[in-house]
Amino acid sequence: LPEDSVTPALTLRAATPDDIDAVVALHRAAAAKPDGLARRPDEITRGYVEHAVTGAGAVSFVAVGPDRAIWGEIHGRRESVALFSHVLSSLTVAVHPERQGLGIGSSLFEALIAHARSMDPPILRIELAALLRFFLLASLRVGLLLRASSGPA
Repeated sequence: LPEDSVTPALTLRAATPDDIDAVVALHRAAAAKPDGLARRPDEITRGYVEHAVTGAGAVSFVAVGPDRAIWGEIHGRRESVALFSHVLSSLTVAVHPERQGLGIGSSLFEALIAHARSMDPPILRIELAALLRFFLLASLRVGLLLRASSGPA
């Protein structure tokens, strides 16, 4: 995946083993926020993140800020059973609480979807319980913003 800029200062790229400690810290910060992640901060271990970033079938991208810190991360896993090898599941997206609302999560989803289309065999289905929640919350926020900007109904 070529590097894409979300803004001139934010870069999306594939996660590497060198990112693991920063991704652990990111996930713990996101999980500490109410309704941040399904896992609690104490459930986010180095082993969990290593498996998510480098394990068999893992697909993971990070959003890196101008300070070179990881501001967001998304990961999923190709199913190992041949019949379901077209499925990417166990999807998780985390954006640092101080960086939420900037489109980082949406950009990470776009990068993941673009990469999934290029995989061989191609990913035809992404299991998205987390994505559904993300877009429902994003839609609610957009609806409230639109309503507020248009004045009373």
